[in-house]
Amino acid sequence: MVLAWLVRAIRTADRRSGIFAPHGSRAYAAVAPRVLRGFYRRVAADAAAFVGGRRSADGLLIVDLGSGPGHLVRDLRRRVPRARVVGVEPFDEMRGLAAARGGEFLSGAAEAIPLEDRSVDLVVSTLSAHHWSDMPAAFRELDRVLRPGGEAWIYDLRFAAYGPKEIRAIAAAAGVDAARVTRTVMPGRFVRPYAVIRLTS
Repeated sequence: MVLAWLVRAIRTADRRSGIFAPHGSRAYAAVAPRVLRGFYRRVAADAAAFVGGRRSADGLLIVDLGSGPGHLVRDLRRRVPRARVVGVEPFDEMRGLAAARGGEFLSGAAEAIPLEDRSVDLVVSTLSAHHWSDMPAAFRELDRVLRPGGEAWIYDLRFAAYGPKEIRAIAAAAGVDAARVTRTVMPGRFVRPYAVIRLTS
């Protein structure tokens, strides 16, 4: 109970402070590739494996939701060159830093994804869900943009990630069948710091 309260307090403080974005955009852009390089590469490899056999009529579309300074977008473009990879990011400074590295970045948020219904094969989000202000709205948006057979993968730090009970409540509030939502802890060699929530369409 105390831990759950502490996690909620940390999420709230993080959203209100803007310590990573917009205030800390440049520092985050400098530190993230060093600290998270292996994590990004693993996510990109998993994404490449997932879309490898897919054939979308209008072309493959992968979205990095909360793309920050764009490092994962770059890795995804390298691993899946035949796909259109789009970063969606609410903060202007982050998008500016990302665009300087190349790629396509749109202004938007988890609660308002600027893409058409049933247009996306895969959404990935790394370490941004605890910033989202309205999780049920985000789930509704993810469900809206996913093509049949598409998936959304929401990665976060284990201590900040939403737990199974919270996810069931979020799914219910969003009108999403809870059977389509799973939460697992990513395996690791020595430690397992990340959890991933998967939403299937």
